[in-house]
Amino acid sequence: MKQKLPIDAKKIVFKLITFFLLVVIFFNLIGNFVGISSDYTYYYWGLNAIAIFSRFIENSVLNIGLRIFLLGLITMASSSILFVLYHYGRKGKKAPLVIAVIIYFIDYLLVFTPIYRESEFSFIWSSFIHLTVLALVMATGLLYLLINPGGDRYDHDFAE
Repeated sequence: MKQKLPIDAKKIVFKLITFFLLVVIFFNLIGNFVGISSDYTYYYWGLNAIAIFSRFIENSVLNIGLRIFLLGLITMASSSILFVLYHYGRKGKKAPLVIAVIIYFIDYLLVFTPIYRESEFSFIWSSFIHLTVLALVMATGLLYLLINPGGDRYDHDFAE
């Protein structure tokens, strides 16, 4: 008689949601450091808040070395905050993931403020990236609800 493999679908979906947060961390690091090292700071892949801070720093700091140092510190600080949320989310806590999605959504809304002064292409590209990641997180959350429709109150698997 064959035995079923102990596959915990809820755990797999929860790891998918935390993986999306890890992707955002890598996009933030790679996109912002590419933007810092280029002549023009177009942060297509990074967080919009860093692009806004970049403009303020560029307008206030004349020394190029200090500008790169400050933007690197801001990028590392924002990525470390996201990594702390990822670390606790990976342990199975839901609150850090909710906080991370809220931060990511607020960061997306910064595109529509007048202080976001990147190009038109950057606006379109940033909207595409942020909405794609938010759609993937929402689809994975919906998958989590479909796997566990009653929450933790029911131990019965409705799919069997």
